[in-house]
Amino acid sequence: MGFERFHSKFGVISDVAHHGPALTKDPKVTLEFRAIFKGMVKLSLKLLESEYDAQVYQDLCEIMAKVEEDYGAVRKPLDHHFQVIGHGDLWNNNVLFQTDQTDPLVIADVKFIDFQNSMRTRPTMDLVHLFYQSTTPDLRKDHLNALLKLYHSELLLNLEMRGISPRVYPEEQFHQDFKNCFIHGLYMGFVNIQAIFNAEEVINKVVLEKENDPIGPSLTLKAKEVMLQRLTGLVKEAQEFEVIRFK
Repeated sequence: MGFERFHSKFGVISDVAHHGPALTKDPKVTLEFRAIFKGMVKLSLKLLESEYDAQVYQDLCEIMAKVEEDYGAVRKPLDHHFQVIGHGDLWNNNVLFQTDQTDPLVIADVKFIDFQNSMRTRPTMDLVHLFYQSTTPDLRKDHLNALLKLYHSELLLNLEMRGISPRVYPEEQFHQDFKNCFIHGLYMGFVNIQAIFNAEEVINKVVLEKENDPIGPSLTLKAKEVMLQRLTGLVKEAQEFEVIRFK
């Protein structure tokens, strides 16, 4: 998949003091970033207002306000967890794909860019960031479990090649970490909803119009339809993870 190799290259970080203070900081939880994110989440919630009845919508707004308070802590690992140097902002715009010379539908290699948010964290933080910003609800429904299994098995294989025991990160702990990190994926999914369209969704569906809008451009009804599919999918999965409980 690519990022399991990236994570395994750094092995297990047992003493952060040897890795520099920059890796203990998190640019995405500064007051400036929080203010920007809050405005973007507000826009996403506004799009959802017509999708739920008044009480459910009010519950959702309150829940997202709580998620806003908690998402930063999720990005930081607990001392007993398996830790890596994570990318910190892993979504499709920060991944370069090289296709096979004989078959353009086959991905031969991937490269990551934009490491300004790299930090010490659990590997699942990068995974939820990627999957809940850069994939559709249908893809996650059909393939998420298989993708997680593939990632974990490849991660352990790469760690073993570097002399690190696979027992350092059991599958049970990996899945628990993924569940615990979900609110980060939920929050960033709400933050970046205007930037996560893939090519299939965009073609002949989205027209961007320039406006004096500090949050982002206005969108056609078709684009809003796609955004709503993404957002309602996130809400549904949040209910399944028991992150969201409506009154």
